[in-house]
Amino acid sequence: MKSAVSKSLPVLAALFVVAGVLHFVFPAMYLTVMPPQLPFPLTLVYVSGALGIACGLGILHPRTRRIAGIGLMLLLLAMWPANFQMLFN
Repeated sequence: MKSAVSKSLPVLAALFVVAGVLHFVFPAMYLTVMPPQLPFPLTLVYVSGALGIACGLGILHPRTRRIAGIGLMLLLLAMWPANFQMLFN
């Protein structure tokens, strides 16, 4: 019997991978929530999308799960300013 964690990992990975792909498909949507003080907003959208894809895939393999999980935590922390910008606009 699979544990709840092993059952949820593919779902979590899919969420981050899909969100990362959406950064490339609809970058304008993400640019609207980018804080104006940050430099190179389009580059930051693409970098965050690529990191979301990489870390989302990384949590699927046991050897990369820990570092990918740390990467996702750091990515989510880095995206807080965009979330606050979205809240106030």
